[in-house]
Amino acid sequence: MGKRKLQTNEPEKPFDYSRFKKVREEQLKLSYEAFTEESGITRTDVRLIEEGRMSFIPVAYLRFLRKKGVDLNKVLGG
Repeated sequence: MGKRKLQTNEPEKPFDYSRFKKVREEQLKLSYEAFTEESGITRTDVRLIEEGRMSFIPVAYLRFLRKKGVDLNKVLGG
């Protein structure tokens, strides 16, 4: 059998990692320092996540957001 390509109506948009910065600043109202102190995640890792330069999002980061009441479906899903 031949290989078929999956056809979609819309081209896939790249994920907008700046959503994480927006959540930290606007929803949680936390600076880098406060976020890292409360979450235990290094400032460098937070910066890399928010800039989209980390190849994965650490589970600890997502757990912290969820613990703070952030709807991860909205942040991750669009």
